Amino acid sequence: MEYYALRDGPVTLFLIIGVLARLSTVAFSTFLVALLVVRVTPVSKSVGFMPRATALLGTFLAISFLLLPREQLSPLPTLIAIAFIVIGMSLSIYTLAWLGRSFSIMPEARRLVTNGPYTHVCHPLYAFEEIAMVGTAMQFVQPWSLLLLLVHFMLQLARMGYEENVLAEAFHDYAAYAARTARLIPEVY
Repeated sequence: MEYYALRDGPVTLFLIIGVLARLSTVAFSTFLVALLVVRVTPVSKSVGFMPRATALLGTFLAISFLLLPREQLSPLPTLIAIAFIVIGMSLSIYTLAWLGRSFSIMPEARRLVTNGPYTHVCHPLYAFEEIAMVGTAMQFVQPWSLLLLLVHFMLQLARMGYEENVLAEAFHDYAAYAARTARLIPEVY
C-alpha cells in the first residue's frame, strides 16, 4: 500500500475510510435534524406510550455503544466495520432524500412514499441503519456489543409494526403496497 505523508503521519486507506465513515454519520445526523424542522403535519399518529417509547429507544439506543470498551481489531475487520458504516449511512441518506418531509421519529403518517428505495422495501431506512449498526457493533467488545445490536434490531422490528399500523389506518392503498413489497430485504423478508 502506498502512503502519502501528512504533517502528523501517512494517509492510509484506514484514514480515508475512517474519515468517510465519520462524514457520512455527520451528514446523516444533519439531514435528520433538517428534515425534522421542515416536515409536513402528520395525517395520523400512533396512540399510547409503547409506540413512542419504542421509537425513542430505537432511535437513541445506538448511543449506548459509546459506553462499551472498544475492540482492538486487526486491519481487515476494521476496514469491514468502517465499510458497513459508510455504506449503511450513505444509503440511509439516499433513503431520507426520498422520504423527504415525510420523515418522522415517532410512528406517524404524513404521506405514503412508494418510490425510490421504497419501491422494493417497505422500511429501507431501518434496513440501511442496521447495516451501519453492524459496523458499529463490530468495533466494540463482544458479547455486549452483539447483545446491544440484537436489542436495537428487535426495537426496530417493533417500531416497524407500529408504523405499519398507522400507515394502514391513514392510507387505504397501504395494504396493497405492503403485500407486494418486502418488509426489509427484497425476496427474503
